[in-house]
Amino acid sequence: STYYKYRNFVKEMSSVAYNRHAMISMMMTHEVGVLYAVLRVISNYSYSVWTINQNPPVDGKANVVITLDLGDESDDLDEMLSELEKLRGLSRVQLLGID
Repeated sequence: STYYKYRNFVKEMSSVAYNRHAMISMMMTHEVGVLYAVLRVISNYSYSVWTINQNPPVDGKANVVITLDLGDESDDLDEMLSELEKLRGLSRVQLLGID
């Protein structure tokens, strides 16, 4: 029954556009609003969040890895990373890789 419910949303592999993805690792303090501020910056650059993986906080800090769908444009990625580094509550922002 699940197939029939979602059959109109499934596309063949050849028809799916393959976009570039970037993985960003951040060490953030465990405070309300820090992740929201990160997502707001990402949204301002029109990148889509593909995944968010967060480890449990230890000593008030948590490692967060966000995978972004860059679409066709990735020119502003360095600028976005610089803006993320300036946010309160982030102690480390690192680009892990782009595929």
